[in-house]
Amino acid sequence: IDVPSPEELAIQKEGRNILISAFSKLTADQNMACTLFYLEGMSQIEIAETMDTSLDAVESLIYRGKTKLKSIIKTLQLNSSL
Repeated sequence: IDVPSPEELAIQKEGRNILISAFSKLTADQNMACTLFYLEGMSQIEIAETMDTSLDAVESLIYRGKTKLKSIIKTLQLNSSL
């Protein structure tokens, strides 16, 4: 069994904190769609049914959320390395 070193655990915790912070900066609908898609593994059709919206809307929410997450994470990583 591989046990992570304290340094590896610190890096994992920092990464988790960056993700939590990034997701919190999305709109409520983007956060919900991206959480269900990326973290819960739901299909876009399942998300549309869960959110009571169209498949096109879900596709848009995920695309915009992913784009915004990339930008936010890049900024947060730059700030945390200073």
